[in-house]
Amino acid sequence: FKLELGTKNRDYAKLLKHLLAFANTPRRAAAYLIFGVNEDKDKNLFQHVGVGGKSFPTKETIEQLIHEYTRLQNIFVDSGFLLDGKSTPYIVIPMQYEGPHTVVRVMNPGAGAINPGDIFCRYGSRSVRATPRDASRMGASWDTWFLDGRYEENSTALLNSLKSRFPTHIQLQDIGSC
Repeated sequence: FKLELGTKNRDYAKLLKHLLAFANTPRRAAAYLIFGVNEDKDKNLFQHVGVGGKSFPTKETIEQLIHEYTRLQNIFVDSGFLLDGKSTPYIVIPMQYEGPHTVVRVMNPGAGAINPGDIFCRYGSRSVRATPRDASRMGASWDTWFLDGRYEENSTALLNSLKSRFPTHIQLQDIGSC
């Protein structure tokens, strides 16, 4: 959840950092960035307030940014969504079956820059640079990194996820821990 998204280069760089981090983090389903939600960290409360004014970038602006700086696939942007009459834009980051993802060229030169080769990941509720160990694991074998079963309850659930993603494969075999 985010309160707003500014329209400056540093705001766009921060958005890309979040998108890349979600794309590089193993999970079972699509991830969402939802704007117009205020977080009270001390009380661990979230309040839907909507995005004020006309400050939120257009869908086209965000899609162009993603296309220009990344190779992320099938990102969905709805910058005009209304919930309870309040502007509540959101971005859907579907699972990415190839990776790791980085920017393809420098975004926002100077302080807060994102450079090609910078790999971001989600650790808890934060988007940060991947640890050297995790970046190495992503680069060595994306399939092992992304489909390692951490977010499936058991091997049967993982096999079912694989069957839904790869329906044309005739046989999937559980060979135990390897």
